[in-house]
Amino acid sequence: MGEFALLLFLGVAQLERKQISARTKEKAEWRAQKGLKNGGQILGYDIDPDNPGVPTVNETEKQLVRLIFETYVKVKGLRRTAEEINRKGYRSKSYVSRRGKSCGGNLFNDMAIRRIIANAFYIGKVRHKDQIYDGQHQPIVPVELFEKVQRIISGNRGKRGRPQGRHLFVLD
Repeated sequence: MGEFALLLFLGVAQLERKQISARTKEKAEWRAQKGLKNGGQILGYDIDPDNPGVPTVNETEKQLVRLIFETYVKVKGLRRTAEEINRKGYRSKSYVSRRGKSCGGNLFNDMAIRRIIANAFYIGKVRHKDQIYDGQHQPIVPVELFEKVQRIISGNRGKRGRPQGRHLFVLD
């Protein structure tokens, strides 16, 4: 009987975990469909304590975000963009978490730049999985600039690949 009770409790606990997971996913999708952000800090925006789903524009960071997009258009490379932004003295968004921990304020790297320039949030959209919805927040990057950056990214992807030269391997 003890083993049966243990298995019964484990089964109920697993069912509860699955239900919580499903409700969380449904809520995240619902928020995205309504144009609300699903949490986290984003460069260029501040969390509005009165309306946490609709961030407000941070004017100082807004200029940095636009500079990142414009620099990428000029230099056409993630690493070169990060180096240029860092050289000018800019750092990632600094904030204090709900638990009181200081976060951010780091140098930009190529992946941080990639996350910024590929994020449709900056043109007023909210992404959830493969779907993009109109957001309730104010866009800070013109759509034309965002699309130009996306074309450059697509073009850069095509340039990568295997080296054209032959490789010789010496076997013992």
